[in-house]
Amino acid sequence: GVLAQEIPVTDGFLEGTMRQWNDAGVLLGECSAHNGTGVMKTWHENGSLKTETPFFEFQLTGRARFFLEDGTLSHEFYFLS
Repeated sequence: GVLAQEIPVTDGFLEGTMRQWNDAGVLLGECSAHNGTGVMKTWHENGSLKTETPFFEFQLTGRARFFLEDGTLSHEFYFLS
């Protein structure tokens, strides 16, 4: 019994912070949203940040960043709407 995910919903939409864990209880992803706007983050198994992607009105937008397991920035690109 390890919690796999936590998804707060208001009026059918993600509102708050959603989290996902692996079978060992390690946090793999997190997404915080308010009115369809927020930042989605994922982590490597070692706990270091893997991705950081912003969204606005449920659309990916802005600078997305991807990191290696040692924390080095691997690449980044921009979503344009």
